[in-house]
Amino acid sequence: KGLTTPLFATTTANIKGLHLEGVNIVETENDVLGAFARVYGGQMSHCSASGTMQINNTTYDEAAAADYTNINIGGLIGRTQAANVSDCVNNIDITISSLTKADSANSYSPVIGGCIGMATGGTILEGLTNNGDVVYDSVHGTKSAFYISGILGRAGTVTSAPIDLISIKNCTNNGKVTATETSVRTSIAIISGVIGTATGATECDQLHNTGEVSDYATTSYSKNGTYIAGVAGYYIYNSATNFSNSGAIKSCGKKYAVWIGGVTGHWDKSSASSFIHDNFDNSGTIEVSGTHTNNVHVGGVFAYPQKSPKKYNCDNSGDIIISSSVGGQLKC
Repeated sequence: KGLTTPLFATTTANIKGLHLEGVNIVETENDVLGAFARVYGGQMSHCSASGTMQINNTTYDEAAAADYTNINIGGLIGRTQAANVSDCVNNIDITISSLTKADSANSYSPVIGGCIGMATGGTILEGLTNNGDVVYDSVHGTKSAFYISGILGRAGTVTSAPIDLISIKNCTNNGKVTATETSVRTSIAIISGVIGTATGATECDQLHNTGEVSDYATTSYSKNGTYIAGVAGYYIYNSATNFSNSGAIKSCGKKYAVWIGGVTGHWDKSSASSFIHDNFDNSGTIEVSGTHTNNVHVGGVFAYPQKSPKKYNCDNSGDIIISSSVGGQLKC
């Protein structure tokens, strides 16, 4: 009880049935943060953590900010590599109130997940549940992207070799995911219920969101934009099955361009027609308001499935409500 710093900075052990209560981490400098900061190899199963995590007035130096993998925040785990994490629950509420970079000339990309921030090659995630709220309320400089999600912020770029495969299955987010940042940026923002972005050889099945996903940001973009979705914000190179969202999705504030989907925000692959998306369902309400200076893409299931991947058994029953000023095209 009463944990105020990560229990392990790095662990390769097998951990089972460990329950952390009353976590109260207030952080000002570490770039990888969670109840367990890094889990590299080994197995973690039937573990849980409850409490709060606050990141306040944190400024990262150039070495930390030069690589997106260096700023990873998760309720349970900041970063995994070649680990097996199963049947674990996060009840930690995460609040990021200020996250900046000492050298604004270079980019940095915070990766934040309710359960896990970043997962890299060889990681297997199964049966994870997030009940904690994730709030990103920060001021950004130029060249800054961020990824925020209920289960996993980002599945890293990996090769197609089996050893590098990242598998994410049977995971549910029940917590709220909210962004209220103010920024001037040249890169993207991703806000989603289950997984922020997945690149490379990633397997995904049975991913579900019930929590509200909201973006109230006031942002000025020179390019790119914001991707908001109930399940997966920006998904690349993969087939997927059995995704569902029942949480409300909201996009407010002032933005450049947005892609908003009940299930996915953007699905990108140069040969996407060879991939299959089966049994995607949205029943959550989508609300779009505020001011957008460029295009707005809104879809009950997919906001923008590039290259026409094969879609089977996909359904939307949620309302779509748009009361926004759009400077470009509205595509719904």
